[in-house]
Amino acid sequence: PKLPAARRLSVSRGLWTTACAFDQGGEAWCWGSSLLLPHPEAFASDLVSTDTNVRMLTSPRRVAALDKSKALAWGDTWSCRVDVHGQVECWRPSFRSDPPGSSGPNWTANPPIAIPLETPARA
Repeated sequence: PKLPAARRLSVSRGLWTTACAFDQGGEAWCWGSSLLLPHPEAFASDLVSTDTNVRMLTSPRRVAALDKSKALAWGDTWSCRVDVHGQVECWRPSFRSDPPGSSGPNWTANPPIAIPLETPARA
């Protein structure tokens, strides 16, 4: 799909590059490595495998789990978001070895976990 007009953009740096644009309504549109995105199984049919078995989104796709995020933070092995209520969620990819004779190692994303805070985060 075509990327709608974006009001802001967040881009990761490092090992796996991911980018997300947020449209006027706060909906998230992302592309790049699926490892840094929450719930990549939601768009599994759109993923393309690389030679390292990393699944990539080659064009922008809606990622509803990131809608209305006030901020995103990216690392080589983790991602976090601050939602509109100041709540923080983080997730990370994990490495899984496939059985002998299969196509090799596989990377997958763990589900987001809420980070308890005494006061809401500000972004």
